[in-house]
Amino acid sequence: MKLSLSNNSFYFISPEEAMEKIKNTGFDAMDYRMTEVGISKKPEKFFAMIERHKNAAEKCGILLGQSHGPYMTPCDDEEKTKELFEAQKLSIKAAEILNIPYLVFHVC
Repeated sequence: MKLSLSNNSFYFISPEEAMEKIKNTGFDAMDYRMTEVGISKKPEKFFAMIERHKNAAEKCGILLGQSHGPYMTPCDDEEKTKELFEAQKLSIKAAEILNIPYLVFHVC
């Protein structure tokens, strides 16, 4: 069994710092949060961040065991719905880069 903790528990520090703290506390894995819908507006910046986080996870030896993808309350706004779907597609690619085996999407 592997013990995992969400980096959502450490929203007040960077994901890199959260990885170190989670690992040093004795957890084996981290639930990596990718819930922001706005990631679709700047994909280059998003994927640069994903690479930094991948390197940080490898450096401290923590497994990224699962992730939560972008979600929002469904609405009748077609543009917001398109933005959500684009963000979800980006999070799927990011999970692949990060070697995350499980990606969870919530419907609000």
